[in-house]
Amino acid sequence: MRAITELLLWCLGLVITALVFVTIPKQDEGETPVKITSWDTDNVTDETLKQLPSIKGVTQLNLTGAKVTDEGLKSVAGLTELEWLALGATKVTDKGLASLSGLNNLQIINLSYTKVGGEGLKSLVHLPKLRTISLGGSQVTNACIDALAGSNVETLEVNGTKVDDVGLSKLTVLPNLQCLNLSSNNITDSGVKALVKLKELRKLSLDRIESVTDAAVDDLASIPNLQQLSIWKTKITPIGKAHLKQLRPGLEIAAD
Repeated sequence: MRAITELLLWCLGLVITALVFVTIPKQDEGETPVKITSWDTDNVTDETLKQLPSIKGVTQLNLTGAKVTDEGLKSVAGLTELEWLALGATKVTDKGLASLSGLNNLQIINLSYTKVGGEGLKSLVHLPKLRTISLGGSQVTNACIDALAGSNVETLEVNGTKVDDVGLSKLTVLPNLQCLNLSSNNITDSGVKALVKLKELRKLSLDRIESVTDAAVDDLASIPNLQQLSIWKTKITPIGKAHLKQLRPGLEIAAD
């Protein structure tokens, strides 16, 4: 039988068919892992997810927009080979993240537009392979930075959240941070100064932050390994951008 590499969760009826009656081949070495994508999210619920533990070799699970709560994450907990998990726009909270604490192969998690506030991230800090956390539009505050202290996170998206200058001053607890999205946050020129301490930072987005001005240019130029900078809809003027290019001629700048 040809290996099944992707299951689409179209609706509750078809989900039952896909997860119960379709034979999933044993994931021997060299076989393709299983990817599961929720398509008709209105009909994917906690009850639907109870069938997940019967599927072996799942490495990717996309539940974006599904009617999934903390209870549903208990079914995800058994997917120990999971590497990529998308929970954006679901009803999961900090409490539910405790169910994911055993996913030692998890590399990427998307919690954008959820009610996650940050405290629950402590359940994920010890995961050895976790490198990317997306929290854009969620309810996280500066406390999420403290919660992630000691993790191996390389990419952090906290755009459209309550992370502000105080949170930026704490980012040194993430020594491996390479990509940071702060767009649409309450960041000022003073907060940008803290980013100079991020020795591994390669990519930074400050889009739609009108409190970032030309006064931040010298500090942006001083971020030692910065390669890409996005400053759309900021108050950095053409003169400021020209000065930045002069200071860092190799820096890729995206701006209006």
